[in-house]
Amino acid sequence: SNNRIQRFAAGSTIGANVAGITLSGGNGFNELRGPSAIFVTPNGVLYIVDTLNYRVQKWVYGEPLGLTVAGGRGFGTSYTQIGTSYGLYVDNQYNVWVSEYSNHRVTRWAAGNTAAGGRVAGGNGAGGASTQLYYPW
Repeated sequence: SNNRIQRFAAGSTIGANVAGITLSGGNGFNELRGPSAIFVTPNGVLYIVDTLNYRVQKWVYGEPLGLTVAGGRGFGTSYTQIGTSYGLYVDNQYNVWVSEYSNHRVTRWAAGNTAAGGRVAGGNGAGGASTQLYYPW
């Protein structure tokens, strides 16, 4: 519940903030609230699941503000929103794949398109059928 991402040099016990500025959290572009997963690209860009803000933030090292690349429109099931999420992947085209735990689905947000994601798997309620997922992590 520190609401920030820190970077530690090898062997160091002192971290430096790279994303999120407050321990209490918030919903500003310089804040996180409940970050739960990160993906680091080969060039060091962070993608962060900002769980309690229902968004994915892209954070370039050294920049004071993050950029919302998925969600950010509150909790919901619309494809313009994401639900409670704990996992993500960024492919080599910088498309963002989000595992939406509460929506029982995986969505893909095309690089540069923050308007809406598209369903990749699940999204048909919780279950074990071939068209369903059950709380994907």
